Order: sequence, then C-alpha cells, then structure tokens
Amino acid sequence: MIGSLCPSNNHTVKPDTCRSVLLTKTRTLTNIQAFTKDFLQQHSIPTAKYRNFTSADEAIAYVQSLSPTDRQVVKASGLAAGKGVLLPTTPAQTIDAIHEIMSDKAFGAAGDTCVIESFMTGPEASCLAFCDGKTAVLMPAAQDHKRALDNDEGLNTGGMGAYAPAPCVTPELHREIEEMCKKTVEKMAERGTPYVGVLYAGMMLTPNGPSVLEFNCRFGDPETQVLLPLLETDLYEIMIACCDGKLDTVDVRFKENISAATVVCAAKGYPETYPKGMPIKGLDAADSIDNVKVYHAGTKLDQDGTIRCTGGRVLAVTGTGPNLTEALAASYKAVKNLSFVDTSDPTNNLMHYRTDIAKGAIRKKLRIGVMGSTRGTALLPVMEACANGTLHAEIVAVVSNRSQAQILEKGRSLGPTVTTRFVSSKGLSREQFDAECTSVLVGAGVEYVLLVGYMRILSKQFTDYWAGRCVNVHPSLLPKHAGGMDLEVEPGETAESLKAKVQALEGPAFIEAIQKKCKTTISYADAGVSIDAGNSLVELIKPACKATRRPGCDADLGGFGGLFDLAAAGYKSEDTIIIGATDGVGTKLRIAHITKKHETVGIDLVAMCVNDLIVAGGEPLFFLDYFATGKLDVEEAASVVRGIAEGCKQAGCGLIGGETAEMPSMYAPGDYDLAGFSVGAVHKDRVLPKNVCAGNVLLGLPSSGIHSNGFSLVRKLIEKANLDYGSVCPWDNNVGTVGDALLTPTKIYVKCCLPLLQKEMLTGLAHITGGGLLENLPRSLPSNLKAEITGHPPLPSVFSWMKQTSGLDDHEMLRTFNCGIGMVLIVKKECADETKDLLRETGESVVYELGQLVDRLGEEEQVEMKCLLA
Repeated sequence: MIGSLCPSNNHTVKPDTCRSVLLTKTRTLTNIQAFTKDFLQQHSIPTAKYRNFTSADEAIAYVQSLSPTDRQVVKASGLAAGKGVLLPTTPAQTIDAIHEIMSDKAFGAAGDTCVIESFMTGPEASCLAFCDGKTAVLMPAAQDHKRALDNDEGLNTGGMGAYAPAPCVTPELHREIEEMCKKTVEKMAERGTPYVGVLYAGMMLTPNGPSVLEFNCRFGDPETQVLLPLLETDLYEIMIACCDGKLDTVDVRFKENISAATVVCAAKGYPETYPKGMPIKGLDAADSIDNVKVYHAGTKLDQDGTIRCTGGRVLAVTGTGPNLTEALAASYKAVKNLSFVDTSDPTNNLMHYRTDIAKGAIRKKLRIGVMGSTRGTALLPVMEACANGTLHAEIVAVVSNRSQAQILEKGRSLGPTVTTRFVSSKGLSREQFDAECTSVLVGAGVEYVLLVGYMRILSKQFTDYWAGRCVNVHPSLLPKHAGGMDLEVEPGETAESLKAKVQALEGPAFIEAIQKKCKTTISYADAGVSIDAGNSLVELIKPACKATRRPGCDADLGGFGGLFDLAAAGYKSEDTIIIGATDGVGTKLRIAHITKKHETVGIDLVAMCVNDLIVAGGEPLFFLDYFATGKLDVEEAASVVRGIAEGCKQAGCGLIGGETAEMPSMYAPGDYDLAGFSVGAVHKDRVLPKNVCAGNVLLGLPSSGIHSNGFSLVRKLIEKANLDYGSVCPWDNNVGTVGDALLTPTKIYVKCCLPLLQKEMLTGLAHITGGGLLENLPRSLPSNLKAEITGHPPLPSVFSWMKQTSGLDDHEMLRTFNCGIGMVLIVKKECADETKDLLRETGESVVYELGQLVDRLGEEEQVEMKCLLA
C-alpha cells in the first residue's frame, strides 16, 4: 500500500523512498514539539505561550519565576507513544514533571528537549486533515479520552475511547480550524518541506478561539476508528490525490446524520504493569452486532485459532448510529460480550474499559441563538437562568437586523465565545436576508432560536428550517404596536399598563419554553404515561363499580387488592370449591376501536368469563379486569369499565378491582386490549358435569348474536362484501349499521341458570364459544356418550348472511360460530319440562329442544347432526 501511494506518475515507488517522502521532510512537525511551537508562533497560528528547554535546571528556574497560579503543561518534544504530555496542577508537580522527562528519561530521547507551555482552558478536539502539500481538507472533529479511568481520572494513556463528530466544534469553528491547517500546509511548502499525508491537529477551544496544542503527522488512535466509518468518499481516491497534489479535484465527503463511538478494551493494570496472553472470549458475538466493528491492536492468533492479548490497549470497539447515543449503545452492547479470560480463575475478567465515553457530549447544554431588533430586555432572565444553572443551556449567538440594537451589547457581554453579529438587509430580499441569518446561527452551532423583540416578518424558508426549534415573543398585538389591529383594551387598562404586564412575562415564557426543550429529567408522563389520567379514571368509574356490590364484597376501588368474604355470600369453606375463569374479547375490539363505540365490549368481557364459571356449576362472586392501552383516553376507558360494571350486575358478581396499563410502546394510538378474571364458588357435591348419562335431554338457549368469537373471519367477510362498519346492516334493517349489529354484546346466562343449579336439575352445561357446538359440547360429555342433534333452530339472519358470504358448509359453520345457540343445558329427561318452565320465569321465552344423549360406539364423533342448518 505504501509503495503504491508514493508520489509518482504510476504510484509504484519503493517503500523506503515513500517513507522518506512522507516522514523525513515533515518529521519536524511531529517529532519535535519545540519546532512546532516555533513554527506556529512565526506564522501567527494561535497556540499557547511556551518556552523550549534543553536544560532541566533552566526549565525549573523558568517555572519558579512564574506566578504560583500560572498552571503549565510539560511536554517531551519528541515522539513518546502518545504519553509524553504531563498535566501538573501545582508548581511542585510541574518541577517533578520536568525531572521525569529530562532527568529520569521516562520517555527516552524524546525528552532531550522539553516544552513548557501555559495551560489553556476549554474543550479539546482532535482535528485531522488530509493534506497534499498545497492545501488541506479537514475531517469532522473527534474527541478522545486519554485518562485511564472514568471521570477523566487515573494515568494518561494512548486513548481509552473516542467519538465523532464532536458537537463542541461548531461549523464556524470547523471552518476556522480548517483555515489554520491550510495555512500550516502552505507555510510548510514555502519553507521547502511540503507536507503530504494526514495532519493531526490537537486543538484547544479556548474562550478566545481555537488554539493549537500540538501537531502529529498521522491518523490518530482511537480517532481513526470513529472517523473512517463516517467517510463517504473512497479513501484510496483521497490518498492518491494527496500524493499527486490534486486534493482539490476530489470531493471529500462525510456521511451526514451519522455518529461513531469507540470504546477501547485494555488489559487490567494498563498503562502500568498489566498481564498478557489471556484468551479473548466473545469476539464473534461482539462482531455480529449490527453497526459494530471490532478493531484489533494488541492481539495475536495462536495456531489453534485462539486469539490472545499481547498489549495494553487490546481492542477498539466502534459503534455507529444516527446519533451519538445510539452509536454508544451499539459499542457498549458489543463490549459487554467481551472478556479477557484469567486462565487461573475463569470467573475473573482481566479486561478494563471506561464506562463514560462521550458522557459530556451527550449531556451537553442546549445551544441557543437569539435574534432581536431592540433592547432585548426579555433576554436578561434567560441569561441569568443560563448562568446560574436553572437552564441546561447556553447562548452562543446574538444576531440583529439593526447595527445599534442594544441586544447586541447583551451578546457581547457574554464573552468572546458568543457570536454577535449585525446582518444588513440592504439590497436583500426577505429570503436572502433570512438565509444570511440562518448561516450565522448554523455556523455558531445553534440548536434553538429565540426571537426577542424581532421586528421583521420571517420567510417561509426560515420557519421551515427552524420548525419546532424557534420561539417568538412579540408585542405586535398590543395596542401600542397594533397598527390598527386591536386597539380595544379591558376597562381599567391602558396600552402602557398592558404592555408592562405582558413584557414582564416574556422572559419567564422564554425560560419555560427552553426548559421544555432541554429538559434532562424524564418523568412517567414524558414516557407517555399519565398518572393523573389514571387517577381520574378511577374516580370516574367508582360509581359504576359501587353499583355491583353484593354480599361478600363492597366493590370499593383504590386498594392493593379486592377482598371477598365467602361466609357472607353463604359458602362454608370446608365444603366449597373456588372456580376461576379468564378470557378476553378478541378481535371484536377492532370494531369498537374503528367505530369508537366502547359501551358494550365490557359486557362481552364479563360474559366470556362468567358463562364459563356457571358451566362448572358455580356462582360468580367477583370480577377483575385488565385494560391495556398505548395512551389512556379517560372517557374511552370509563365507557369500557362502565360496560364491565353492567356485565357484573347482569351476572350478580362484584367488580372488586382492575388494572389500567398505559404502555405507549406496545399499542398504536387509539388501540386497547381487555382481559377479564372471574372467581366463583360451588359446593363440592354440586360441581358439574355430574351424572351425565344416556337419555339426558339437550336444551338450547339462544345467543344474542355472534358473541365474541370468530371475529377475525367476520371482519374478513365484511371486507369481502365491500362493506364497512358504517354501512347499512345487510342482514337486519332494524339494527342500523354493520358496526352496531356486530357490537351486540354477548349474552350472560348466569341469572337464568342459577335457579336450575340450585335445584340440581342440570347434569351439565356447555358454553358455545370458539369451536362452536361441535367443539364445546363434547367438553361436558363423558367419552362413552354422544349428542344427537335433531332439532337445531333456523340460523339467525346474521349467520345466514355469514354462511352465504363465506361459502362455508354446515360442518364448518358449526365449528366456527355459535349459529344461534349460546348455552346448552344437559337435563334429566324427567326434569325437562320443569326446567323450561323455570327458564321462562327468568325471562327466557325461547328454549330450543336440541336433542338427547345416546351411547357412543367406538370412535364416533361426539356430536352428530341429524338435521341440516336452515
């Protein structure tokens, strides 16, 4: 690769020659910090105040001559594997650093010359540029973490992690740093040592602007691992152009809206004494994670295929994503799969990594830009809130259309890091002027714009660009500024009094808007769950629940659990069996969602549970519900629960509790699901089925419609017939719409069956739900009996329409739908007439004589249809 990239028409110069071109001519920039500092000063490229020393005594004397508060940085001038920069905090520590570099030779010959420079404040950034000997193209800025431990503690290292793009380098700073790199390349060419390759500029973003800390003539580690994944242009094409001096002919592009983060996995103990030779576990799992690349540094591959640690910094795990948060998540997800196995104790992981990479960047302050035309009085509370920490934000730009506007002075008072700019509108259209303002704001890295007394109408381009990121407080509708729009004020007010009241609220209004934008705490409500709405629902449904009171419970809500007293309900514990049943409403709920009719699905929920309870001979005692939704609509939920309460009244059971779950990530807006739980009781000697035998009569109770099963097919048939739920019902002109007909609630059979159970007139019951008559009736029959159905009633109109539209035969209809029979009673033959009389007394005017039970031969079907569906 090196040979093929050296300067030559055919790019095939020998590696030794190439090394001479790329390193020897430019080694002074990277090998000798002293040269770099002199070079920067000579060409007026910003850098820290410094002195070079070849004598330790002279260096110490210089430090002693400085103020004790004048903090210094001490550097070995030559190459020191990225560790030759020491950051003492006191004069004594500075003198110790000089001894370490120059006397103790901690960095070898690299410390023959020592550079002492003033300590600068501000964030650091790694700014790498492609160079072709004539010009430079800057890459996105990166930031790395040098210290070994979290919170930037511990010893200096070669780098424990990095991320890019670094948000602290705004577009304006990026342009400024690129110009500094270009100037460096130009001046190197003028002195006869053109620089070709990657120029690594370590930058300090001081309050007075960017300043060069150092130059390196290489890609950085771990910066390279986060920069190359962002590169869109082919790297080989760029390198060829650099070697040929034609970088200006290549469109060097980086991916937009992509971030990268690298976490370095090091051996425990690094950068001091650390173990080697540990096998690395989990590499395949880490590599298999989407958007993750694991780079090897200190590793070797054994003959048996085992990858082992051979260095201090062993792996660099890089994740990419649409933002820095997701890039970090990918990287750390991969890191957690890795371990450096201690062969003497396999449970001991000898891998170390920092857990706070890019922590500061993720928690950065919101960058505010201000546009104003006047004094900007309303900006003062915002400035104060930013300064005292009330707002996690900072003002970074102030722009005005008036050169003498006092708001510009407020911007200048914030210091040199704040872009303060007058933009003239002379000769510009509204769109052109707004584009100029946007350019200034974007260059300063503005994320949120405040319009503070801004006396211009904004263009559509401006409002589109800053949509959702711009707040305007303007007195244009006040009488004094109305221009004929609204001159009336309330009695007792004047234009001036109203202005005073409104303007006093402008600053707090800005602060409230910014707080909502840069909010760092996340509440349950922010996650989409409203505790207040849940509490409102409980209060709203309490009366409906109270109406379900019965002996044994008071149906009161709000506790942790519902209580029921069996004795009060007439049951003795020693001879009572508790029965439980649970069910839902199924896809019938989709029709309720679409039609927004929620009043009856609660009845369906109760019916599906309590009808199962009575089949076992039990009396429903109490009920609990589960209501799950993406976003709680209190009125909608209350309608559902009122339906549940109505179902409980029909069943004679108490609604003693429930759960309302608001889960934004689980359900689409407007959707909800229901589950019901019912508990009943039965005397031990009355559990059904009991003594079912041949000759028993089968009586059928009519259904109210489709009930709550088969709706996936029903909805498909509605679609096939080109109907919707608002269409006129084709099977019943008296019911209204298709939706109204389909939402007819499931019939509850408790009150008509309980008298029969109490008189012990039934040997069994069968609730006809999913699976129809053919699947449900056998559940109540012993294996030696079968049912002969000789008198199935005519199909109700809804089922006739379903049969015709679907094309299903009798067998499929009977195993899909209830076909008009909701409950089957198995009755002793001698009790059949009395049973029908008791049913009529409870209001069941229609009772079907379906057939009887007979002996079953071998493997015969347990339900035999002796008649056709009509």
